[in-house]
Formats: sequence, C-alpha cells, structure tokens
Amino acid sequence: MGEDETDRERIKYLHARLLADETGITEAQARDLIEMIGIDHASLVREARMLKSSQKPAEKPLCQPSPVSLCSTFNKKGPAAHARTAGLDQAPCIRQG
Repeated sequence: MGEDETDRERIKYLHARLLADETGITEAQARDLIEMIGIDHASLVREARMLKSSQKPAEKPLCQPSPVSLCSTFNKKGPAAHARTAGLDQAPCIRQG
C-alpha cells in the first residue's frame, strides 16, 4: 500500500512539472490544480491557461533611462516637470534607439 502511494505522488509530481513547463504556471500552482481536478491533462491545461491569463504581468517602469532627451524641460527639470508642462498625468517614455 505504501508503494502505491509513492507511485501516485511520483505521478502527481511529474504531471505538475509537465503542466508548469507547458503552461508557464509555477509547480506549486500545478500541484494545487492537480489536487482539485485530478490528472486529466486536457482539464489541467485548460485551467492552467486560465490561471496564467488571469495573473497580472509585472509592471514595467514608465520611463526608461536615455542618454539623450527630446525635450529641454525634461533635461533641466526631469520627467515629472516634463509631464506637467505637456499636460500629462504621467511622464512619457522617452527612448533613443
């Protein structure tokens, strides 16, 4: 009986790794889904994709550092002053490529 439980745990572990690799969720999230749903792969993938799409992506900084600016206000007073003079709520992203 103990061997059967070990085999089941090994199968869950392998399913969790496969699901995490395939869908981009964490292994802990995959294990939680397996506990809730079982090991039906199609159902797991569907739920994992919904979980992944509901996660908020990491926020990127509004402005990127740039060696050259396009505005003298930005150069002299910084991005917040530039945004105020341009009538914006937030500083625009300035990039030189």
